[in-house]
Amino acid sequence: MTDRTVAEIEFKAQQRLPVPGRDVLVLVERIRELGSVLREIANSDDVDNALDPERNKRLAMAAISGGQP
Repeated sequence: MTDRTVAEIEFKAQQRLPVPGRDVLVLVERIRELGSVLREIANSDDVDNALDPERNKRLAMAAISGGQP
């Protein structure tokens, strides 16, 4: 096998691989957003829930849909 053949095989193999850079960054940001919403829900006290019992549901649904609460 020549160096050129090896280079061609490597090039073709690289083209089949997804480029994780941007995808990974988008996923990491989404994980952070969801974690923030989960922390807010977890830290809500009984007063928050008594005054607005649907609050946590709205926060969760907004996070799932990608919107802001």
